[in-house]
Amino acid sequence: MSKNKINDKSKALPKVIDKSKHLSKIVNKKASAKKPINLISTINKKIDKDNKAFEVMSASEKRVTIARDVLVQIESRRLKPEFSVWLKKKRGSLFSKPKENEEVRDALAKIKECSGCAIGGMFMCAVERADKLKISELDDAEMCKDYDEDIVVEELSEQDSFNYLKRFFDSDQLELIEAVFESNGGASFVDDAETFAPGLDSPSERMRLIMENIIVNKGTFKLNKLPVAVYKTPGFTG
Repeated sequence: MSKNKINDKSKALPKVIDKSKHLSKIVNKKASAKKPINLISTINKKIDKDNKAFEVMSASEKRVTIARDVLVQIESRRLKPEFSVWLKKKRGSLFSKPKENEEVRDALAKIKECSGCAIGGMFMCAVERADKLKISELDDAEMCKDYDEDIVVEELSEQDSFNYLKRFFDSDQLELIEAVFESNGGASFVDDAETFAPGLDSPSERMRLIMENIIVNKGTFKLNKLPVAVYKTPGFTG
């Protein structure tokens, strides 16, 4: 038999399939399919861990943490500072036809971008840390229930934001923060509030200054003290 015939015969032999490689591909596919679930689980665990840490903080530490969270939300562009708005979604209602007993924190987590004032931003960050507030407990939701209508909350109300934040800040502080952010043109009026950063018309910069002030002063907003890191929020370490 010639060598050529042997070569022809070898070409005709069926290809041997390496099953181990196919099994490896299948396993890898299954593993990669699970990765997003594991990532979500990891993120949720971190949030739970951070929130448990928040629970055991002192009152002043909680206020500082809320202020820091507001700065993070501004920098991430999830929160757009805006005058004359408590807290609203970029498009559509803030909350619409929520699940029964749905928490505000869980609903907010689904929203990619909000706009609001200093009080609204603080509310958002506080509720995402501390939770314990159902959508059905909000003012507009209560009104919808009274009229036997589907629950729709267009935007956060003054009463809801103040009532929740009183768990962390006293009423005078909240009134002062609102007055300073809106330069006495909002829901609150406080003598001398307009002396804080006069002439600064940017809602973003005003909110940053207020939050930096709270951080520098260990959880208390002080009207006559500007933070040392004015206009340097991205690298702020107060």
